[in-house]
Amino acid sequence: MNLKQSLFIALALTLIGVSIWELYWRSKGFKPSIDNNEALWAVQRAKVDKLSKDDIVLIGSSRVMYNIQLDIWEEKTGKKPIQLAMGGSSPLPVFHDIVNTSNFNGTILVGVTPGLFFSSTDPKKQSWKRPQKKVDHFHDRTYAQRLNHQLSIPLQNSLALMSETSGVDGIKLKALIKKVKIGDRLKKKRTMPPFHNMSTTRLDRNVRMKKRMETDTAYANSVKRVWSFLIDGDNLKPKKEATMIFF
Repeated sequence: MNLKQSLFIALALTLIGVSIWELYWRSKGFKPSIDNNEALWAVQRAKVDKLSKDDIVLIGSSRVMYNIQLDIWEEKTGKKPIQLAMGGSSPLPVFHDIVNTSNFNGTILVGVTPGLFFSSTDPKKQSWKRPQKKVDHFHDRTYAQRLNHQLSIPLQNSLALMSETSGVDGIKLKALIKKVKIGDRLKKKRTMPPFHNMSTTRLDRNVRMKKRMETDTAYANSVKRVWSFLIDGDNLKPKKEATMIFF
């Protein structure tokens, strides 16, 4: 009897705690969203092996991921492509994987972002490691991982607290811990501006920018500042004295 009572109390406390946490994040403007992670990518990659020569696969970086809307493509061509692009990444690991490990003989549309495509052949670079990690997950995933992903979809569609949004908007425990900043006394490096989540993802990995990007100038500019930081890197302007030529 005591065990049964303890179980009911534990369930009640869990339900209350989850409800409070969910309402808190909803009050902050968060909504349920699909995590665009390696598990979701792997589901789409698995479909490539079953495609015909008339089908199309999209690979590339954020330009392909954001700019191509799958429904519009299907409306215009009659074929819905498979979206395998990912932000800030080289398409080469995915291209090599499809060519070397599948029998796909259709069309692969490759988005070329020069800075990523031509300078990311080093496997140690993030622009290569990020897509390679997804490729490796696809080939190595277990049945337990596949089941875990399928069971998580209803929760992701229902609970804002399940959101895996990255950067400054991340609300899972791991993301919240990363927000704790310990001051850099040396201050030799610039810190990246806060990167807000600017998109929503569907189960087919169709990605759309939030409507807020069209109406909130400050929000849109915060994303632009991140792009500027990533493009400039640590290339700070040299001191004037160091560039003077004396005769």
